[in-house]
Amino acid sequence: MGAFLAVLLFLGSPPADLTALSSPEPERRVATLTVLRKLEGPHPELVGPVANVLTDDVMAVRRAAAYTLAQLAVGLGCKPIDFLNCQVFPPLFDNLPVRQTKLQLRYPENAKQSRIQGSVIVQFLIGEDGSVADVTLLRGERILAEPVLKALMSQRYKPARRNGHDVPFAYVFEASFRLS
Repeated sequence: MGAFLAVLLFLGSPPADLTALSSPEPERRVATLTVLRKLEGPHPELVGPVANVLTDDVMAVRRAAAYTLAQLAVGLGCKPIDFLNCQVFPPLFDNLPVRQTKLQLRYPENAKQSRIQGSVIVQFLIGEDGSVADVTLLRGERILAEPVLKALMSQRYKPARRNGHDVPFAYVFEASFRLS
């Protein structure tokens, strides 16, 4: 009976020590967020505590919280390429990021000539100042990705806000290139 109770207690306990999110050591807060980001499955109980860290005093912690929150949202069924319509986010933010500049994508001429087509999926961080950083190719042909990466780096956003503070927001973008 004691082993059964221990298993029940383990299954019902949070997957990580959330008190570490308020550690005085920023490295420990980042390490905890990194562990939380790797959890599989839905963890709705973690969304609020991670969102609270978006206003941390240390930029590295805020950025880690943005990526962790995005991963938790995926675990709750949000599609990364449709984050702005995900029901997880509206209760957490005063407002979500809004693109301020028009995205201009051109089909790369050398890809057209080589008859290369497909989708490119990239992840990036919208900073507290509305700039785009950490643009990373997740999937797609490099030849198609180059103009997407370049165009995204020139984008400006009205940043996400939480509790009256501009906060970072991790975002995933998909662009499709089709020959007609």
